[in-house]
Amino acid sequence: MRTDFQSRIAVQRRFRARHAVVIEGVEEELHEHDWHVQVEVSGALDEEGLLIDFHLLERVLDDVLRPFVDGCFNGTPPFDTLNPSAESIARHIIETIVHEALPASARRRIEWGRATIEEAPGCHATCFAVAAEEKTE
Repeated sequence: MRTDFQSRIAVQRRFRARHAVVIEGVEEELHEHDWHVQVEVSGALDEEGLLIDFHLLERVLDDVLRPFVDGCFNGTPPFDTLNPSAESIARHIIETIVHEALPASARRRIEWGRATIEEAPGCHATCFAVAAEEKTE
């Protein structure tokens, strides 16, 4: 019997930020949360036995979150045009990390990623991203 192995690593951050979500056409009042985000990536190990360095994933996550920390999602790209729901925030985080922010050498090994964001205790939104295959011509 053959067994295939896949490795995963995850990092977490907490930060405070405000948002006002549009629900059924009505915008809520601006309010603040103590957000908790976990980002997990999975894929093949490199020749050193690493998926990617934890510190690299932490730095990339910090870079993605920086515009929002102690600020407001509303009006800050991409939430100047997107509704800043927890679902949209989770998507923005993982999409940016998996498809843009990581170095190409790491992106090639990532098969999928996941961002789970908690906006209040017990209230989570999760978004998965599958790495796009690079075309060779």
